[in-house]
Amino acid sequence: VESMPAWAERAGRLGVLDFVLRLAFCLVAPLVFVVACVMYNHFELLAVLALVVIPCGLLGNAGRSLERLEVVASWPVIGSALGFVRKLHAFYFEHAPRSFLYYLAYPVTCPLAAIRSPVARREFGLYRNFVAALVSVVAIKYAVEYSATFPPFLGVADAFGFAFMHAVLAIFGTLVLLLPITTTAFTYHFTGRRWRLRTLAALVLLVTIPAGAATYWMDRHSGGATAMARMTLEFRMENEAFRRELRAASEMFLRHHVDEVNQSLLAVPSPVVYLGEPVPTEAVAEHPELTEKYRRLVSGLATRDEADAFRVFVLRESAAAAKGEAPATTAYWIGIHATIDPPFVLAAVRPDGHYADDAIVTHWDELPSSVREHFEVDPEADAIESAPHRVAQRLMIDDWR
Repeated sequence: VESMPAWAERAGRLGVLDFVLRLAFCLVAPLVFVVACVMYNHFELLAVLALVVIPCGLLGNAGRSLERLEVVASWPVIGSALGFVRKLHAFYFEHAPRSFLYYLAYPVTCPLAAIRSPVARREFGLYRNFVAALVSVVAIKYAVEYSATFPPFLGVADAFGFAFMHAVLAIFGTLVLLLPITTTAFTYHFTGRRWRLRTLAALVLLVTIPAGAATYWMDRHSGGATAMARMTLEFRMENEAFRRELRAASEMFLRHHVDEVNQSLLAVPSPVVYLGEPVPTEAVAEHPELTEKYRRLVSGLATRDEADAFRVFVLRESAAAAKGEAPATTAYWIGIHATIDPPFVLAAVRPDGHYADDAIVTHWDELPSSVREHFEVDPEADAIESAPHRVAQRLMIDDWR
């Protein structure tokens, strides 16, 4: 039987309100952190933090458990993480964890406490080393992935910016998420309230695992780009050389396919199958087959799954008929809708665009009013909006800031 620390007998009563506060935190904070890590592909943060949180929550006496697992202790990553837990175990066996509110506001309370308290400085030193290890993992990740993700249109400065944001998330995860959870685990463990510890651990797993799995599935099966891919594409769009090459590729694609679309749609009365898809009943509709072709075309410019942020749409334009004349005539524009922040129309081509020199439209003001009226301009439109007629701003690729 594990001996109790000296401070456990002197520990104050941990009431129901304290448990409710810890429970609320353990349900909300890990959930938000897991969803953010999954959306932005920070799986290494999840793995490393899990190697610390799970032993604290489920193994109880992590120090003794590690002694029984000498083989695991020799593994580079797992052994280091469990070694960190063993150091925490030894520290909190000797020094009682402070109040839960202290750890909730740790970025503020720690510097104040460290001025006079050697124990607070020693505690911070334990987590400081862990943060340094996480930041090193982030740096190694971006160094390994640099050549496959950033060139030729993003450089070292851009990679550093992404790595910095990633490192901030790692520090946040340690100081704001890890400390309250680990100190709660050791508080309940050493004071004999292990049913509360098991309850918190079970609820955290029941909430975060399904939420993480659902976020992963939705992010990768939504038909568009992942959150991380949209972010890198937004950075890439700021590069003039990238926009120039993307514009040239888009113009070639639109000119090549506009005749094919119009001939297929206007050949026989609706409904008709064109390029494997039925004639759209909406004024603006995505063309799935052309979308796939365009994504393959630009995958050399927009790396990995960034190309999934683009979709090709078909827009039905009907010329107004004068009184007493034949019914209005119909023709089809095709264009490219980009689902980044902000979502916008990249370029479009007039129905006669296969031959006309000025048929490619890349400025919003150059779109005829009969075409612009079909788009819904909503500043609140977000990057995951699937409807190709919704845009956040009146801009196209040559209007880009």
